[in-house]
Amino acid sequence: MLIDSTTGDPVAAPYAFQAPDMSKYLFALGLVFALFTPAGAQTKQELAFELAKTAIDGQFKYLKPLLDGSLDNLKRQSRDSGKLDRVMEIWIDEMKGSMNPESFTQILSRLWAEELTQQELQQALEFMRSPAYKKLAELSESIGQPKTIAPIVKEACNRTRVRAQSIGLSTRDLDVICKQMAP
Repeated sequence: MLIDSTTGDPVAAPYAFQAPDMSKYLFALGLVFALFTPAGAQTKQELAFELAKTAIDGQFKYLKPLLDGSLDNLKRQSRDSGKLDRVMEIWIDEMKGSMNPESFTQILSRLWAEELTQQELQQALEFMRSPAYKKLAELSESIGQPKTIAPIVKEACNRTRVRAQSIGLSTRDLDVICKQMAP
């Protein structure tokens, strides 16, 4: 800024650049951005994480017993074969501790973010939040009920009976188990 030598007042030089007031332009730009950006817009990674969390939260209670059972079987088989040492026991315990909803959510969210488009992620998330999905999930829980799996058990019992009898084995114990599991 220049000073008028006669009055001592500040004077804008005719050649000096004066910046325009940008506040109005910035406000208008922000308003346009807010109007045309979908509410709650998320990145692909955020959508994938939300989808994975939704999926894992509902299903992990069914997955965990299967995972733990597999590790328990590995431990038992290793012990029976004489190959279970302290390192293997520690590893199995660590694996059980690592198999938690948070770990699976992270793994699935990375995979889904890489393999699915943002639109596919959004569609999947909308479906998982829908009443139709909730009803399917409730019905799917019944798969563990004895009456639901009874036809599968009966068929497996019949096939086992035929195979065992074809090689001369008694099916007396099998018959007791099959009657209990699939009355």
